[in-house]
Amino acid sequence: MIDDGISSGILEISVRMLSGAPIEAPAVRLTAPISPWGGIDPDTGSVCDVGHPEDGAALAGRVVFAPGLKGSTAGPGALLELFAAGRGPVAFVTPAPEASLIAAVFAAALLPVPRPVLAVLANWCDAPPSDVTCRMIDSDSVSGTGD
Repeated sequence: MIDDGISSGILEISVRMLSGAPIEAPAVRLTAPISPWGGIDPDTGSVCDVGHPEDGAALAGRVVFAPGLKGSTAGPGALLELFAAGRGPVAFVTPAPEASLIAAVFAAALLPVPRPVLAVLANWCDAPPSDVTCRMIDSDSVSGTGD
């Protein structure tokens, strides 16, 4: 269930957490799937795919709502590189579990690098707009307040 955010300024979205601990960070909503290998700049943590609708959007330190990932088996390695450099998102929320994300988080667990929260949002229409601050409040929901 999602509040319209007009009267209270708070959005509450039910998600299923797959990994991670509570976090609070600005959200960025991607409107198209992204390839971790070649679609995210490892030096900046921003979208660098010139054909992507959110080209240039900062993902580092944000809760990324993505409709999916695309690409090859190099994706987990590219994500791990982002996490190790501290330029990765603090959370990924997708409509279904993503193998590349799960593999990257498992690999990150073996190293002293930050790992993002992984969550599934079944009703993609409930994904918040970009620049809403999201806070994981428990294993079943995400809450956000507008700026």
